[in-house]
Amino acid sequence: MLWVQDDLRQSLRRAEAVCALGTPPWPGQRFEPVEIRNSMAEGGSLLRGMQNARDPAVRIRALEALGETGGAGDLDACLASLLDPEASVRHAAAEAVVRLCQRPGNDPVAERLLLRVFEIGTQWGSRERAAIDAALPRWAPVLCAPATQSLNSEEASTQQRAIAAYCLGRMACFDAADALSALVWDKDAALAREAASALYRLRDPESTRLWVGLARHTDPVVQRLSIEALAALGDSLALDALTSMALGEGEYSGTLQILATNALAVWPKEVSIPRLIRAMTRNPTVRSYAVARLREITRLPIGDIPNQWQDWYETGELPEGVEAPRTGDEVEVEVM
Repeated sequence: MLWVQDDLRQSLRRAEAVCALGTPPWPGQRFEPVEIRNSMAEGGSLLRGMQNARDPAVRIRALEALGETGGAGDLDACLASLLDPEASVRHAAAEAVVRLCQRPGNDPVAERLLLRVFEIGTQWGSRERAAIDAALPRWAPVLCAPATQSLNSEEASTQQRAIAAYCLGRMACFDAADALSALVWDKDAALAREAASALYRLRDPESTRLWVGLARHTDPVVQRLSIEALAALGDSLALDALTSMALGEGEYSGTLQILATNALAVWPKEVSIPRLIRAMTRNPTVRSYAVARLREITRLPIGDIPNQWQDWYETGELPEGVEAPRTGDEVEVEVM
């Protein structure tokens, strides 16, 4: 066992040599106090520094951490990442903003976010506005309520209320539909138009009656939006309203009658063809437009004589001298 004793002896010598180099100091009984605020600030600074990393994955992790641990002071840092060249990082930035607003104790962040949106919408360049616009749909859970409050606030400027209206439409905030509907009749034309545009963006399937009423608005821009909305809704009430306008009923302007006639063409041919023939027969104001839409739908070169279209629709026979197109499919209709 002499070799074992030699190894132990050598190990003891090495231990003595190491100890001779100096004894490491051990903690004392008292510790210096650590300020949590400073520690968090340093951590936040580190995370914000990670946003400049070359690796997009690192930038995403930094934004996720800021969203979970950050405070109101980190809002601008997250907004800056909306301009990141990587789409995945921009998405993470938009989500981080939502989590910042939803964190307990961060109640004012949503209001600060709306103020940033106001600033960007009125002062910054188009690149920043485009970045904010792309993020808006993700911010609906936290921004719908403050934007609606601003829309109804007498303290907010007209420009801010117009931006709020746009945001509500872009975010599909259906709860703001009543406020937007009331604002469409505001005396400020620009604000009324923005409210109408926001309502159009909501695409509320229950808004047909609202748009039928807005067709009588005095602003031609709102009138045009109402026709487009009715065509997009596409239900039976919208079809009946547009048909009535195309027929010249209800004392609508000639422009509105023409718009309604053109809008009828978006319905299936079995619905649109008979209504367009009725419109060209009963309403000279829209005759040329109805004929143009009929030609587009049927690909038939029939003239602007109502009886010829009606005879073709009832019998399926083309007028004398009119030939079916050699290319493309001719529309088939059931003989009435």
